[in-house]
Amino acid sequence: DSLGCYIRLIAHLGLRPSEVASMKWSEIDFKNQIWNFEVSKTKRHGIKDFRVYLTDQVMKILSDAKMLNGDKEYVFHSTGKKGYISSRGVQYRMEDLGFTSDIVVPYGFRSTMETLGIDEVGVQFEVVDLCLAHKPKGSLGDTYNKATRWKERVQFYKDWSDLLQKLKTKYQKTQIKSVK
Repeated sequence: DSLGCYIRLIAHLGLRPSEVASMKWSEIDFKNQIWNFEVSKTKRHGIKDFRVYLTDQVMKILSDAKMLNGDKEYVFHSTGKKGYISSRGVQYRMEDLGFTSDIVVPYGFRSTMETLGIDEVGVQFEVVDLCLAHKPKGSLGDTYNKATRWKERVQFYKDWSDLLQKLKTKYQKTQIKSVK
């Protein structure tokens, strides 16, 4: 369902939960594997248009979501008043899966991406920060620094999704026992 696809996807992107929840099909360039959208929180800092590289793993999740909601405006469609899933619904589903809010919250995937991105993937802080859609550091950072470091970000998105897949596989092998 939509909530399941959302939970699978959010860890890959490192964006604010509300930005992922409000993803529209019209913003996705499937041919080039890019999601272009307007970052609501940093709009006032001059960052309006933002692009995210969609890895092969992300494209698979989007393919699953498309089977569910391909005819709707939002990727994570809901019948609620906004038209897309709510953060409360996501947290309830995560709790149903055994991940209570004292263990993890959707927003926490952002800090996980930054921490493990630097420590495990070995990418520079500035590259991860750009992937998180943060404005450049410093009092005039957004005035002078317009760099997107797109090639480095694309490589990080790929390496990050690969790490998540590796961790998932390792967890499944150690935690899930076959029944004979």
